[in-house]
Amino acid sequence: MYSVRKTRSLSICLLMVLSALGPIAAPVAADHEEEWWPDDWPSFELSIEIGGSWEGLHPYDDPFEIGAGTYDMQIDYHTLDVGSNYTLSWSMYGINEDWGDLEGNVTSENVTDTWQMEVSEFDCWFNVNVAIINNTDGQWDNVRSENYDFKGECTEYGTVTYSADIGGTWVSEPDEMDVGDYDMSWDVTSLTTGEEYKLDYWYYLSGQRIEFGSDRVEDGYEWVATGTDAEIDWNVSISATDCTLQPESMLWENTSSGWTVVDQYWVGQWSEVVLLPCESMLTVSWFNDDTGDWEELDNLWSNNWAGAGIYEGLGSCQEMEDEGDWYWECMDDDGNDETWDACNEGDEEYWCWNFHEVTFLEPGDYDVQLEVSHLEVGSSYALDLRWFHNGYFDSTSEDDYIEFTAPSDTLTLNQTLTIGLGTCNEEFEAYLHENVTDGSGGTDHITIQEGRWMIEGPCEEPPSPFTLYYDGVEHEEIAHNMTGLEDCQEMGEPPESGYECYVDYDGDGNWDDVRWFEDCSDDGTGWWECVEYYENPFISEGNHSMEVELEDLEAGTGYQLNVNVYHHKQFSSWSDHATEEFNASSDTHSYSFTVETDNFTCGLTIHLSISSDDGYYAEDVFYFTGPCEE
Repeated sequence: MYSVRKTRSLSICLLMVLSALGPIAAPVAADHEEEWWPDDWPSFELSIEIGGSWEGLHPYDDPFEIGAGTYDMQIDYHTLDVGSNYTLSWSMYGINEDWGDLEGNVTSENVTDTWQMEVSEFDCWFNVNVAIINNTDGQWDNVRSENYDFKGECTEYGTVTYSADIGGTWVSEPDEMDVGDYDMSWDVTSLTTGEEYKLDYWYYLSGQRIEFGSDRVEDGYEWVATGTDAEIDWNVSISATDCTLQPESMLWENTSSGWTVVDQYWVGQWSEVVLLPCESMLTVSWFNDDTGDWEELDNLWSNNWAGAGIYEGLGSCQEMEDEGDWYWECMDDDGNDETWDACNEGDEEYWCWNFHEVTFLEPGDYDVQLEVSHLEVGSSYALDLRWFHNGYFDSTSEDDYIEFTAPSDTLTLNQTLTIGLGTCNEEFEAYLHENVTDGSGGTDHITIQEGRWMIEGPCEEPPSPFTLYYDGVEHEEIAHNMTGLEDCQEMGEPPESGYECYVDYDGDGNWDDVRWFEDCSDDGTGWWECVEYYENPFISEGNHSMEVELEDLEAGTGYQLNVNVYHHKQFSSWSDHATEEFNASSDTHSYSFTVETDNFTCGLTIHLSISSDDGYYAEDVFYFTGPCEE
């Protein structure tokens, strides 16, 4: 058995491989320093010689496309601390492997290192790492490290493919596979009898979220060819919760120069990924009283593979625009048009998906349930649950942690969700861990699935619990109305609704203007009256009594009331603050205070806020206009 010596991954659209190199070179430094990196900090620039010319590389550029061959490379290190002990390193891993460094106390703040990079025709995606390590204090201080991405030829000669035994029939490179245990085969052709070969092979079996480290399973096989063809058996078990299978391999021949790669099989396109059932272990649903059905919420952390569309051929998908909204339109094999929210273009194909939808609910109480399925009876699990309640004024959270032994393959948890006018969104996260006992008797909590769901509410400013009286008069804004409006149409949805009115200023029967009003009413005779603007009430010079009345309190609950009074004059301003803490004896409460103004008072702002022990919060602001004499 042989371990695979390179790491590769299909991150939905990118397949990442590390590659290699050899010794020496000498260019002019490239001008590619990061703008955010301070000029007096140690830095470096990486350059490559292509066709007799030096090109500067940048760690955040698109992958640099490169063919097979040997390339002169140069690293220019800048602003080093003279006298400090450094390790200035570079490394590359792929079909070929190489690395190197300069070590010791530097005598100049600028240092140059040269080497040669050997790129194989079988290199696909690989990167080069450059790092500055300061060892002066005996610590391995990573001052700066960057990765530079490359895209090689990624040659495949087609002598290595795989097949699966599906229902007694061997299928080469299947598009989809269902739940089950499968006999698999790597089918190798064009071998030379008597020569020694080895096949490194691996696969990624991924669920709702792709984790290439833990998803990877690898193996290898070595043999002497007895004919031109060979079959290497392997197997894979697919569960209902698996989403994608990505098999890859590399064929080596033992030549006079040692083990040499002669072919490979790798998944370089979305259409080569095997699609699996992709059922979720975590499902959140809400009960729709109108339909009498449970409706499933979108898991915002799922990878969208199950509902993705793959279209082969350049030009099969086009990005479209409709009144400022962008979308993609693709043509399937039967000539039918299909629309998607987004597409990603690969090598002569497109992978398209729709965005996750967030459910909107009107105010009310709703039954919500979390269903955990595909559990192994008798196994130990833990659920980490987190709720985030985001309102118009405040946000609160709560969490729970449940450990259990699965009595069946399904566990259901129920909860009541309250949506109010001030609810902006409710977020729910769940992390399912499997408790696995290691060899020493300890327990590891391995996360096997996670999810995040969201419900949106009206997010309207809730009715104010405050009523303010000044000198016995209720504070109210003074409305100034426009009358004689003949044609007004209600537009939009709360909280952004209003009225669009057509105005005939000169009375000639033709509309001269279109006005937008937030508040309008029909007087019953065919004419409309709308609030044009509001004016703050006037407060004169004197000592004024103020009383705050509070409503909708919970008896027995502790509250804190904050009163902030801001005084505004032409050339100065100041504020007063008061706080009252109380336990509500009923659903109402009152608080009194006084405010003194004079003839030079231009304005008065009274900000009220209340919070409770159980997370309730509300606030309101009241404005006055004063004499404002000079």
